Amino acid sequence: MPPPSPSQVDLAASPDQNPLANVPPLTTYTATSETDRVEALKLVGDSVAQQRQFANRQLIFHPLIVAIWVGLLAVAAQFLYKGHHGDLLLVGTTWAGLVMAVLLAIRLVTGGYIEIAEEIATWKWLGKDSEVVVTKFGDEIIGTVIFQFTKSDSNLTSPIITTTTTPPPAPTTSKRHRKSNSSPKHRALVRAWTVKQRYRTKGIGGGLLEEVVRICKSKNITPSAIEFADDHANARKVIPETGIWGVFAFNKAMDRKERAARIMLDTIVEEGMSSREKRRSWKERDRRGS
Repeated sequence: MPPPSPSQVDLAASPDQNPLANVPPLTTYTATSETDRVEALKLVGDSVAQQRQFANRQLIFHPLIVAIWVGLLAVAAQFLYKGHHGDLLLVGTTWAGLVMAVLLAIRLVTGGYIEIAEEIATWKWLGKDSEVVVTKFGDEIIGTVIFQFTKSDSNLTSPIITTTTTPPPAPTTSKRHRKSNSSPKHRALVRAWTVKQRYRTKGIGGGLLEEVVRICKSKNITPSAIEFADDHANARKVIPETGIWGVFAFNKAMDRKERAARIMLDTIVEEGMSSREKRRSWKERDRRGS
């Protein structure tokens, strides 16, 4: 006799073979609730505060600082060690004190990032007209991009469009109106863009910028109008870029990260542009270059 077929109870009790069944959904959307916007602001503030840790590492391992460390330790050993075994303890404790002094000095130099983070994570900095796009992994906001629509000849506080109040244009919009609305005079300035540290390098940041491109397209604003604001959240540096600080390029690593972010934005913007928009963008770049 053939073996009996499994009952419905047995089928229901069998484990789910889908390995992604319990993985929370990943969603990207425009944040309108106060809770989501507060969490986005906190995330931006955290990213600015993390710059302090990055700056600390850059200073500690900078060739000039390493040379100062070695010089101080060598001088201390030269003056304190007289050839006796007891001198080794004195040299060791002095070295420890010098190391602590250098680390404390570095922390004092980079402490301004905490003040900047506290200043940015506020409603005053966000303003009423900034658009906040977030990415959620389940119930946790893991990334955000904050941008604002402005006129190219205006400052950051002069918005012209808001995504929460202006619906997409009707299909019957005239070609002339579409052309005027996609004028380079309209800009989308990215004021902040960050992803939680443990979720970075996984494509979350790129997805956020792609959402900004989609929003701009829905308003007939060319993606080439998207750019980083000069005073974006991570633009300010507490280490001076003039004098000896500039000569020894203490901000070189941060400048490299900034260039990488701008290149990524340019790449995503170009991918979202039509051939006609690309030609117009190239002509505009040539005009600016001349």
